[in-house]
Amino acid sequence: MVQVDKRQGSGELFPLFPKGEAELAHLEFGDLAFTGNGPNESEWMIGVERKRINDMVSSMATGRLSGHQLIGMTNSYHVVYLVVEGIVRGNPRTGVMEMRLDNGFWVPIKHGRRVYQIKDIWMYCNTLEMKSGVHVKWLHSPCETAKWVLAMQRWWTWKKWEAHHGHLMPHEETTACLTQHSLVRRMAAQLNNVGWERAAEIDKRIGSVEGMLGMSVKDWQKIPGIGKGIATTVWQELRGGGK
Repeated sequence: MVQVDKRQGSGELFPLFPKGEAELAHLEFGDLAFTGNGPNESEWMIGVERKRINDMVSSMATGRLSGHQLIGMTNSYHVVYLVVEGIVRGNPRTGVMEMRLDNGFWVPIKHGRRVYQIKDIWMYCNTLEMKSGVHVKWLHSPCETAKWVLAMQRWWTWKKWEAHHGHLMPHEETTACLTQHSLVRRMAAQLNNVGWERAAEIDKRIGSVEGMLGMSVKDWQKIPGIGKGIATTVWQELRGGGK
């Protein structure tokens, strides 16, 4: 269940959620919140701060966002998302940050008389992500914000933290992955019918690629999850007999 702060600026999102997926609440910090599955079966609190682009620029200029709101958010939640809502661009000639109006026209975004370069807000948001651990997401509309929050709530609750493996899976045509693993595991994962999980077991038991080449069919069958059929295929493949 997603909690939506009932105050002005947040409560308007509540009708955009499907019935039964959200409830109005009083949140001391943030516009939306929900619980999720953290490491080691812990329960984590996830907070979302929503800013329309004009309010984002104002908060950046005055220091209200980083000096007060995000401090409260990071103290209240395990994970903090910052949603910046609106369609923006850098002017093609000047780089001045502009917002698209409903009529399709682009107008500069100002704080008082000051206008900002699009690079200013990009750099500011990058600082929040790199130095404060705040995850910044740019979205176009309130409806898109509601759908995105539901997607995040789904991600945080549909499986245990440790069961999220997508960042570890190599592409079928490359051994590259976001987390660098041993050469043994990366090579083993490319063998027919082995896959990433069985490759981890191979990595635990074999210290080198040379060791893999010296294994017999019976040796391969000692690896958890590898039966006679896969063992035979792997043995043949390592000797040039696979496809």
